[in-house]
Order: sequence, then C-alpha cells, then structure tokens
Amino acid sequence: MYNLLNINGVELPEPKGSFSLSKRDIYNEYTGEDGSKTIEEIVCGKIEGSVAYNSLMQTEIARITAAITLVSECLVYDPATGDRVTISAKITGIKSNKIYHANNLSAWSLSFTVTEL
Repeated sequence: MYNLLNINGVELPEPKGSFSLSKRDIYNEYTGEDGSKTIEEIVCGKIEGSVAYNSLMQTEIARITAAITLVSECLVYDPATGDRVTISAKITGIKSNKIYHANNLSAWSLSFTVTEL
C-alpha cells in the first residue's frame, strides 16, 4: 500500500481512522436573457479530502501539526489513478482530542481537511 499523505516533506502515518477523498469541479453557471442556461468549466477534478486519526501519541500529533501550514505542498495517494499526485492545498479544521489517559500516557485523535487550490 502506498503512503497516503505527505505534507511539506513529512510522511504521515496511515490513518487508523478515516481517509476520504473526493473530486470537485469549479465552474460558472449563468442564465442568458433568453432563459438558456450556460455552464462554463473552469477546472475539474480538484482534490478535497478529510483525514482522521483515532489514536496517536502526543509526540506524533506534534510532528504532524508542525508540518502543516495553511497552504501546504501535499503528496496525496489518488485511488482513482493508483498514483501519488503533488498538489498545493489549504489545510484547515485541525482538531485534536484526548481520548485516553493512564500511567502518564495519553492517546489523542487528530483530524483535518485538505482542499486543493
């Protein structure tokens, strides 16, 4: 299996939660004076994705979040083509929650969204 995601040169572990990708199209749509509708394609197949980890140690959370910038270079595995593609992406919605703590060890969840620019 390919590594699914690399952000700014940092290889992320395979998510033990979820990793979902979708493709979005950007287009203009308008109605002419005669009532006809016109759709102008701007770009097709932009990648959007969400990543969620269910259990990571704090050191791994720190390593991943240190690699993330608002606009990041991402190497993403695209299951539609079977290849890894490099995209410039906006990474938002970074959220972490403590899910377990015992014997001075904590497990955390981490999630974020990736949107190709």
